[in-house]
Amino acid sequence: MIPLELSLDDILRALGPAIYETLIMVGISSLATVVLGLPLGVVLFVTQRGGIVANPVLSITLSTIANITRSIPYAILMLSLIPFTRWLTGSSVGPMAACVSLTIGAVPFFARLVESALRDVHPGKVDAAHAMGSTRMQTVTKVLLPEAGPSLIAAITTTVVTLVGYSAMAGLIGGGGLGRRGGIALVGQRSELQMLGETVAEDVLWGMDAHEREQVDLAGVLGLVGLGGLESASPHHLSGGQLQRLSLAGALARSPRLLISDESTAMIDREGRAQLMGVLASLPSRGIAVVHVTHDAGEVAGAERVIRVEGGRIVYDGDRPACLDAAWFQRQTGAGGEP
Repeated sequence: MIPLELSLDDILRALGPAIYETLIMVGISSLATVVLGLPLGVVLFVTQRGGIVANPVLSITLSTIANITRSIPYAILMLSLIPFTRWLTGSSVGPMAACVSLTIGAVPFFARLVESALRDVHPGKVDAAHAMGSTRMQTVTKVLLPEAGPSLIAAITTTVVTLVGYSAMAGLIGGGGLGRRGGIALVGQRSELQMLGETVAEDVLWGMDAHEREQVDLAGVLGLVGLGGLESASPHHLSGGQLQRLSLAGALARSPRLLISDESTAMIDREGRAQLMGVLASLPSRGIAVVHVTHDAGEVAGAERVIRVEGGRIVYDGDRPACLDAAWFQRQTGAGGEP
């Protein structure tokens, strides 16, 4: 690990535009979610069995759609909506594009909260409204919604907080905001599931605006990870080790201060593992701190600090001695475990 020192000016320069983009994403998507989710929640409530406009077929259909949409992880939902987002907004990256997936992901969630809030209204008040000759619409607008007001406000608050979390994930794949400018990059073990561009160059620069792309030394980044000259190649034609290094190139193109390597060598052969570890070992000298998670004790030899986690607990935390090797590590920490 290396110390990370940021001045106040650095923090303000990074956070200013990021906060602005996040506010745009959360603000627009929150408004759209309430506009679309409130009537959907009302329909879910009034069409259920025993509702004031009971319609079992419509209720089951809408419930199924809402449940399926809610069950899809947001990152997968955002990626699957890229074609629709590009058609609707003209782009698949940026805050406005992220608003599409944020809204679609949050509407079913908010609608269920609205439905739950309406269930808390005492049935006697609905019966009283009917006895006084209220129409169905009047019952909804004059009785149900006002009586559920405090719960609806809580539902809106919960939804906005959820959207803030979603917006951070959106930033990781081109949405902008705090998620993109956090100074932290992640390289996982299944890089083939993270390929978004049709060429190596497009994949490395995915999610960046024109200004950010101009600041990237694409040839230098690809040369650093051993992919120089492959800018126009298709990621689908790369080997497993090359895909991992492509994923690393995409992370390095964003100039992170901290790189988290989560089992990034687990799915590649010995040669590819050695090449990737060589690149990771060179990053601290470039001002990038590296946290490498691995089950291979042999990969800790180049670490300045070794932490072993077993059963969710830290069982070893120490500096790397000069004689550190896999056998030493196993003697100190026991076989197995996750350094």
